[in-house]
Amino acid sequence: MLFVILSLLPLSVAGCLIFNKRVHEVLPVAVFVSALGTYLLALFSSLTVAFAVMCALSVAISLVILVYSFKKRRGFETEGRFLCLIIVCIAFCLLMSWRKVYFYDDLSYWAIYTKNIFAIDHLPTLFENCSVDYKDYTPIIQILQYLVMFGRREFSEASMFQTNVCLIYVLLLPLLSVAFAGFDGEEVIRRDGVVGSKRSDRKNVVIKATAVVMYVIFPHILTAQFYYRLGVDLLLALTFGYILYYVYLYDLDKLRLGDGSLVSKDEVFRIVCIASGLAFLTLIKASGALL
Repeated sequence: MLFVILSLLPLSVAGCLIFNKRVHEVLPVAVFVSALGTYLLALFSSLTVAFAVMCALSVAISLVILVYSFKKRRGFETEGRFLCLIIVCIAFCLLMSWRKVYFYDDLSYWAIYTKNIFAIDHLPTLFENCSVDYKDYTPIIQILQYLVMFGRREFSEASMFQTNVCLIYVLLLPLLSVAFAGFDGEEVIRRDGVVGSKRSDRKNVVIKATAVVMYVIFPHILTAQFYYRLGVDLLLALTFGYILYYVYLYDLDKLRLGDGSLVSKDEVFRIVCIASGLAFLTLIKASGALL
């Protein structure tokens, strides 16, 4: 909870105000930046210090941008996609609140490494590393799991599963955006001057509810292993898909000016999404660098 309040929330607010985006668009980048920043700082200090510095920087940046934005009378927006993410994450967190680790790979690395850094409060080296296998893997997912558990007195196995499933649905936010955009009806101006849709409101509700169901079940189509395993293969694939979305599918036509040039702020946001996603992908697993 401290991680969400002191790091994710300030970075998300700052991103919304800087790039004029909605919360669901900047939240994945906030997750990437928080985890990457903490990891880099932890290379030179304890994880507690790294977390504190990252939170302080996040809050400071957010406050500066908030003051500037209030002077410019700018704000940020949330909408149904972000609310959908919150509801889905809460539901799955409750579902996995009693989850325990028992799979061999988790006991030999994925879970034991997280418990290792939780106990010693820094990245383990040489004989401090309690992992049985995969000692050469990069620990960005374990760093994220540690951040979620920061402030707890006791280590929580369920929190690792909850962190993974929440990250899955954060990475799938572009899919939800594509589904909502594809199902939106074309806007028309009615005789009374009110802007409406060619589709009826009831039909729009049904179609968007279908999009939400697709969003929830999509990870299950790929694999259901995230219910009982902490392996990161699904996270690796979804992060790669997130990057591909901003490389190929992000709608650049709406970002172009009359002369065909790109609006600089939106293009910078696209580059930030790709760059932070690539850095995060590389540190998920050794094979992430090959992708």
